[in-house]
Amino acid sequence: MSTEPLDLYLLTLEIEEKVGGIVHGRSVNIKNQKFTMNHNGHFEEKENLSFGTCFRHMTSDTDNFLALDNMRNPQRSIDEFTNSIKRRQIGGSYDQIFEQQHFPKGILKFGDIDRDSLKNEGENLLNDIRTHLKEYLKDDFKITLSLEIEEEQKTFTSSSGAHIVQKFSRVYLLVHLISIKHWKIDLYRMIGGIHMSSISWEKLLKTVTEISAEANLLSKAKIETRLEGPLLFSNDATWTLFHETIGHAVESENNVSTYLENYLGTKVAPSHVSVIDDKGIDSVGSYGFDDEGFKAAGAMIIEEGILNTMLYGLKDLKRNVMPTGNTRSSTYKTKPQVRQSNLIIEPGDFTTEELLERSNNGYFIGPMFFASADVSTGHFMIYPQYIQKIEDGDLRDIFLCPPFYGNAVDVLRNLGAIGKDIINRPAFCIKNNDRIPVGMISPKVAIENVRLRS
Repeated sequence: MSTEPLDLYLLTLEIEEKVGGIVHGRSVNIKNQKFTMNHNGHFEEKENLSFGTCFRHMTSDTDNFLALDNMRNPQRSIDEFTNSIKRRQIGGSYDQIFEQQHFPKGILKFGDIDRDSLKNEGENLLNDIRTHLKEYLKDDFKITLSLEIEEEQKTFTSSSGAHIVQKFSRVYLLVHLISIKHWKIDLYRMIGGIHMSSISWEKLLKTVTEISAEANLLSKAKIETRLEGPLLFSNDATWTLFHETIGHAVESENNVSTYLENYLGTKVAPSHVSVIDDKGIDSVGSYGFDDEGFKAAGAMIIEEGILNTMLYGLKDLKRNVMPTGNTRSSTYKTKPQVRQSNLIIEPGDFTTEELLERSNNGYFIGPMFFASADVSTGHFMIYPQYIQKIEDGDLRDIFLCPPFYGNAVDVLRNLGAIGKDIINRPAFCIKNNDRIPVGMISPKVAIENVRLRS
């Protein structure tokens, strides 16, 4: 991947000399290769290259941002940026604690994806997957497959001496099935990660087998509009629920107060529940330093039911709170925000069979189409791809359903048994139109005495 056509460090020093404060320089260089294959076997390849640089100037009172698209002559933009700051400058500075923490240097690499190998084999790989799917599904479903390979290089420098280069490689494989006979039947599954092993043929076949079985069952699906009795959330549904209702509620830069803010240090869930934001685990949300130059430390959000910490950024230094290394942006065009990385719901001791027994006469909640939450109140919406009735400890009738609504406080209080088997899959989180990769690491979870309304 190409290096920057300008000296970030010299420009950050130039801005600091003119206007003071703390200045960050950041470049993002992304090479994205995407292969798609449709139901008829038509194969298409697209490559997208993106490169740009941005600068951020901060004091305790101001936060100014400049994104540069034209890298050949940045000086005019820099001059306009500094003059604009001077005209409305208020002053102020950050505490010395930031200066003391902010001198990292180095080159870090995450992932070992062989882009050239996947590029050469992409069409054959998708064709093999399509062939296996058609064996299971005959001609009842339209099949769309996509393979996405991403290489990213981020460079961060600051006027206080930091210089960090991070290189990432990621791969995503998406399987999407749409029924030809029943337009409401729509299934998709994504696997991948930062290592070649994340899309091994064994994992691909397992995914094909699972989603094909679900698709064939859904051909006989009924419609259900109620969710009553005990609920058993799939791995995907569990993570999605926690990501929306807890993960976003502890991101400190929300524009509104969240329903969890006043509960720090208090019990918000049963003692067997723990939730971690982990930047170091092997997953697509991993990194070593965030986009403010802070070391990416793990954050125990909920520890044995107690809300232990929020996720913090540089601005929280004004409240004497150290950043947790969670401030990120996927592009040079937007200011970094406090975001989740790899959200982990710690597994429990129960097998899937035991969870089904405990959730008898209830429903199994399948993977999500999408979900959302109002972090100010804890109200959430989930839209499963399907749900299944649980009878006599087994999964029975399968249903299509509308979105369901509930409140996170009720769910947290009634979290029951937690499964021992976890998944580690890629996901994407969109916040203020900025899409970043995040790790989905989650078991199944039983939820008792909660009724979700449609």
